[in-house]
Amino acid sequence: MTCNFVIAPDCPLGEHPFRLLTATQLTCIGTFHVSPYPVLDEKETDYYQNDTMATALNVTMNVTVRGVIASWGRGDSDFYRVPVKQGEHVSVEVESARIADQHYGDSEYDLALRILDDAGKTIAGNDDNSLHVQDPMASCIAPRDGSVYVEVFRSVFIGRETQYCVHIGDHQRPVVAYPPGGPIGSSLAVAMLGDPSGPIASQITLPNEEGWYLYYGNAPSPIRMRASKYPNLLEDSNTSENRVETFPIAINGIIDHRDDFDTYRFTAKKGSSLHIRVFSASFGSPLDPRIRIRTIDPDGKPGPIDMESDDSRLEQRDTFGATYRGGGGRQDALDPSIVWEPKSDGDYLLEIADNSGAGGPLGGYRIEIEPPRTIVQTALTSRTFDWTESMRVSGMIVPRNNRWTVNITLPQGQWNAPRCDFDLIATGLPPGVTMTATRIKPGTGVVPVQFAATVDAATVGSVIAIEAVPVDPSVQIESRCQQTVPFINHSGGDAWRAVQVNEYIVAVTEPAPFSIDIEQPSVALVRGGELSIPVKVARHNGFSGPGEFSVGYVNGAIDT
Repeated sequence: MTCNFVIAPDCPLGEHPFRLLTATQLTCIGTFHVSPYPVLDEKETDYYQNDTMATALNVTMNVTVRGVIASWGRGDSDFYRVPVKQGEHVSVEVESARIADQHYGDSEYDLALRILDDAGKTIAGNDDNSLHVQDPMASCIAPRDGSVYVEVFRSVFIGRETQYCVHIGDHQRPVVAYPPGGPIGSSLAVAMLGDPSGPIASQITLPNEEGWYLYYGNAPSPIRMRASKYPNLLEDSNTSENRVETFPIAINGIIDHRDDFDTYRFTAKKGSSLHIRVFSASFGSPLDPRIRIRTIDPDGKPGPIDMESDDSRLEQRDTFGATYRGGGGRQDALDPSIVWEPKSDGDYLLEIADNSGAGGPLGGYRIEIEPPRTIVQTALTSRTFDWTESMRVSGMIVPRNNRWTVNITLPQGQWNAPRCDFDLIATGLPPGVTMTATRIKPGTGVVPVQFAATVDAATVGSVIAIEAVPVDPSVQIESRCQQTVPFINHSGGDAWRAVQVNEYIVAVTEPAPFSIDIEQPSVALVRGGELSIPVKVARHNGFSGPGEFSVGYVNGAIDT
């Protein structure tokens, strides 16, 4: 199937997840990506056609090229010739792993690039980096008028074809922002760090919603920042100990050399809890951060370690519904996240350092500290081999005049669990569609929800959210939705490439060729007992093929 997209002039840049609705099905998740530049194709029609500077494809500045690293035996390499003027930026970014839609992949997605002058001398180059992991990027200042050459190639040879996009422009290319976040809705003075011209002073208006914020500037890919409901505290590098006066707070600082560590002093009370989350590698810093909380001796000096944390599991980083082999290659897993309870009243020291020795001017971090919230998280999970998505398992697809049931998981994360019963309510459903779910008790991990479509429901799809509504109206809880689908995943590998969405899609299809009903039991089923429940299958429009039905973890066949 081929899709043609019409991109509006004001369409946001970057990745856009989508699904296609057909008469009978909703597809697995896919993505398309929007560039700020005109797009052209490499069109290498013969072996090794543009593999040297002499045969380089001529392109203009500020262009995106869709290319292919072929599976040829000698190893493919693609050259592009770009006219430049002395003193202008030459910034090059490759997207390969970040646009992959293959569930199984390997090092064919590990590309590299070089920027060369007319004489073939390398001006800049990159294989891996802290912002885009294994998708290379490089930026430099053109040394003279003339041309530069961009080479895209594999960092490790493997005989497989790899699609990529390479953005070539005169845009600035910082790597991280400092501070990397601020209060929601605020105007924040930021230094963009990592550009070859030096720090770039910027004034950024943060959104009114908390969470991740993607700042593009004039680049084709964003810098990740955070917007939070609480104020910023910036590290004072002229003191050995920064004072934290109140919580919640967002602490921002830089580990600026290999042996640097920063210290923050705060007061805590026994019986309270603090949710302490570090953001560093997750927004493109080269750090592998580690945090410690120390008591303070009676003489005022640092005492024993009360808590120490390094890496995180993905569920501690608010990522649910998929498991990555080996713990995952996602940057988030390098950032610690804990819930800490002080053992006594008094002052404590929070220390942050780097495990990797990568401290330097780009070594920024942000520590968000707040009391744990009460949150109900719903997640759609495809429990298939290697976590590939299966619409049969997790698709919210209901035939007209019929029903469809799907299991919703309720992962706990690091938040407080609600202590009361609550209902799940769907908002944004298509006309003629309803959702039914049983009332949920505290501690429930999985709940089935059933969608039903009326006989006159239109064949449409709709983006929905599922909200938790407490039975007790005096209780306040937050609701979140998530589905995470990993790509470039295979046996023995790590899938750091994933598509993650915070809404679901419900779709109505044409009528199914059969329907299933059961007789309502007249007696209760006791523990350890048995109960026969007749299942009635009605075939429609001459349908005579086989079918399946599922009851929890017990499957049945329809063969008569």
